[in-house]
Amino acid sequence: SPLIFLVLLVVSLPCCPKRAKQKVAAWWFRMVLPFRYDIRVRGLSSLPTDQGILFLPNHPALMDPLIIISYLTRRLRIQPVAAEKQVARSKRAFGLFDALPVPDFDEGANSYQKHLMDSLLDEIVGALEGGGNILMYPAGRLMRTS
Repeated sequence: SPLIFLVLLVVSLPCCPKRAKQKVAAWWFRMVLPFRYDIRVRGLSSLPTDQGILFLPNHPALMDPLIIISYLTRRLRIQPVAAEKQVARSKRAFGLFDALPVPDFDEGANSYQKHLMDSLLDEIVGALEGGGNILMYPAGRLMRTS
């Protein structure tokens, strides 16, 4: 459709400011996601815009970060924190929102990974102190109890 083409065009143009690309991508997802999900947003207007916010949702579905970013972007600039494997798989999407990659500790940890993690934590603290907004899901595993 022409609308999809227009959205893809704006997001891929190098001359467009990144914030404009973020808003266009978020708008497109806000238009498309309700066809699949029942989304209700409450309290968005009460979020402060003069200080950093650390968003820590607790629902581990893969679509949740996309839903949250697409709605919060209307009011705030959001920087997600994501597993480095996810960031590597979707560089364009994660790059659009300046995602911060978390090192993979599944196979153990070495001093370089620990250094990367310390740097990431410093970057998150600096962003929050500077008024930035971070979206991070607490670590955990999905498990079946039955």
